[in-house]
Amino acid sequence: MRTYLACAVVGILVVAGMARAGEEGSWSDKLKLSGDFRYRLETIADDSKLNDEGDTYTRMRHRIRTRLYLDAMVSDAVSFGFSLATGDATDPVSTNQTLDGGFTKKAILLDLAYSDLHPATLKGVNLVLGKMKNPFVAPAKSELIWDGDLTPEGLALKFGSPMGAAKLFANAGYLWVDEVGADSDVMLIGGQGGVAAKLGAMDLTVGAGYFTYTEIEMYNMLEVMAEVGMKLGEMPATIFADYVSNGEAEDDNTGMLFGFGLGKKKNPGSWDLKYFYQELQANAVNGDLCGSDFGGGGTDANGHVISAGLRVMKDADLGLTYFLNKTGIAEGGDETDYGRMQLDFAFKF
Repeated sequence: MRTYLACAVVGILVVAGMARAGEEGSWSDKLKLSGDFRYRLETIADDSKLNDEGDTYTRMRHRIRTRLYLDAMVSDAVSFGFSLATGDATDPVSTNQTLDGGFTKKAILLDLAYSDLHPATLKGVNLVLGKMKNPFVAPAKSELIWDGDLTPEGLALKFGSPMGAAKLFANAGYLWVDEVGADSDVMLIGGQGGVAAKLGAMDLTVGAGYFTYTEIEMYNMLEVMAEVGMKLGEMPATIFADYVSNGEAEDDNTGMLFGFGLGKKKNPGSWDLKYFYQELQANAVNGDLCGSDFGGGGTDANGHVISAGLRVMKDADLGLTYFLNKTGIAEGGDETDYGRMQLDFAFKF
């Protein structure tokens, strides 16, 4: 019922905008509708799992992801973001749907619903309320701490201010993890700050953040990160690193990632390449919210990831990603190999 209601809201807003298309300052001038679709062929070879005969095997599955976005300018000081996406209501870090279940219907869920307040009197300040895009910056879309599909809920304050050739940024979040009727709520509280600067032909971003939870005495996470963009001849290139340490855990409490990227998908025939190495120890971060693909999701894994993408037509890409990981890396653990291949066809509109 809630899904149908959300779809109806989108439809009403779009129709209202079309009906007033000829009016000055109409809703049609303030609405932007967009979306994307991805078809994925995925294979997984996880040596920690056996089939009914007790042998290792390679799992194969086909998956889809689709998302529909609505952005509206309510006024010069207020904007509204709304999104529906495929996914599982019990999984905060995935919008995939596996093709399975005897052709049963697939769920469409509320992915985003937020307001963004940015009054002119507070230049560079954005107050975001609701179910939002992740307010925290991640170098080269790192998923060391947060999965790329995570959409937190609560309040976030974002600030950006130019300072010569540099830009200072700061982000803070007061986010609801679990509302408990008869006890204190579980909150994620975090802050992050840094600077993005142009140094000659290089673009440098450096920053640090701190994240903790109320009512969960397991995580006080300190993050430092860096990303450098440059040109190798005419080719865009980037080098990036991300590091996290959890002060609440006595051991297995760190995570790190470093890698590089080459190229950029822009016109048909253009391409990009990315490689990184990651190690995420068992107690470094909240395993429910970090990357869901590396090592099968969660923590206690290390290894390599390489991906390549090709723009085959306007706004449509082919992509190939391979994970060569080990899980159970904690001392005394049962270390096993984990391999994952993803072949994607995706487009946006």
